[in-house]
Amino acid sequence: MSTPHLDLSPKNPVSLVHPPWCKNAVMYQVNTRQFSQEGDFKGALAEYDQAIEMDSFYIDALYNRAFILKYMGDYTNAMRDTELIIKLEPESPQQWNLKGNIQVLFGDYREAINSYKEALNLDPNYAEAFYNRGLAYKMSNQIYEACSDFEESIRLGFSRALQANKNICGN
Repeated sequence: MSTPHLDLSPKNPVSLVHPPWCKNAVMYQVNTRQFSQEGDFKGALAEYDQAIEMDSFYIDALYNRAFILKYMGDYTNAMRDTELIIKLEPESPQQWNLKGNIQVLFGDYREAINSYKEALNLDPNYAEAFYNRGLAYKMSNQIYEACSDFEESIRLGFSRALQANKNICGN
């Protein structure tokens, strides 16, 4: 299974977006070269931890930290951050999508499907959420539903769904 992941290449740098009122925020910006080229995830986490210590409701830092924790395999702490973000920003389909991705990694496909449904309720054109829900359906042996979601994801322009649709659905 291929789950959405953080693109760590230098062409797609990951950086912390700082609120203008945060006087010391520059010192917490992630060094994207070090992060992407050296794979210094622990260093990046330390930067996010410090930013979050300054503002425990700093959604961008929480989201990025959750993404890195997920990438590093620390699903429990990634879920903790994701659930906090959803409490702070319940109308964000991206947060529900990330929660679904983490639930898939825990093997909780039914809950993942529910999280993707919530993301799609908030944004009915969220192609990646259709794709991800399709993967969760596939892992739940609900092939018809998986194929339907892959087709909708393709219709919305999500190219990664093409291969899944071909491999799983024969289309």
